[in-house]
Amino acid sequence: MSRIKMTVLGGIKLPEVEQSTVLLPIGDDEQVRAALDTLWPRFRLDAVPLHGIPKRARWFRWFD
Repeated sequence: MSRIKMTVLGGIKLPEVEQSTVLLPIGDDEQVRAALDTLWPRFRLDAVPLHGIPKRARWFRWFD
């Protein structure tokens, strides 16, 4: 299960409007792909290289 959170830059805060950063509160892989295809049609999540935390930063995030 996954969650999609977004940060929108350049928006204004209106006191009478509730704003949320959650695009998809919980979803499976197919739902995540559908949501991302809606925002960025040619974006492929599986094409993004994932890297672990560098050794020099492990003292700060030792539990990852």
